[in-house]
Amino acid sequence: MPMLEKEKLAYFEKLLQSMRKELLRGSLKKRLDEVDDESETAKDPVDIASDERGKDLSLILSDRDQEKLEAIDEALERIRHKTYGICSECGKDIPEGRLKIMPTASLCVECKEEIEREEQLRPFLGGGEKYLRPFDVQGQAHEEEEA
Repeated sequence: MPMLEKEKLAYFEKLLQSMRKELLRGSLKKRLDEVDDESETAKDPVDIASDERGKDLSLILSDRDQEKLEAIDEALERIRHKTYGICSECGKDIPEGRLKIMPTASLCVECKEEIEREEQLRPFLGGGEKYLRPFDVQGQAHEEEEA
């Protein structure tokens, strides 16, 4: 498989490093703002409940930021291992246009769509197991289900 040229890899590495710094900077600013908000005392029970709900939302956002940071770090690791731009599922090249839109992408569009389809079907398949067919082509019950 052809790999991205050195200049393009350097471009994506710089882009990912910039994304990482911005994410960390934004996360730090959020934390500092939370500390400032906590220093103001809320006396009204409605204000207290609102503050608690805001903290819950903040934790969710922090988890999301953590996931983004992990995806960035994984992409930087792929650059170091010279596997950046190669689909981790099928081994084909990930188009440069996709990488420009989503620099952390580790899957080509086709594999990503297939995984998303499988995830949507998983609740209907009994937790990701193989497709279960109650009858074979001739209408006979499978042995597994008769037992």
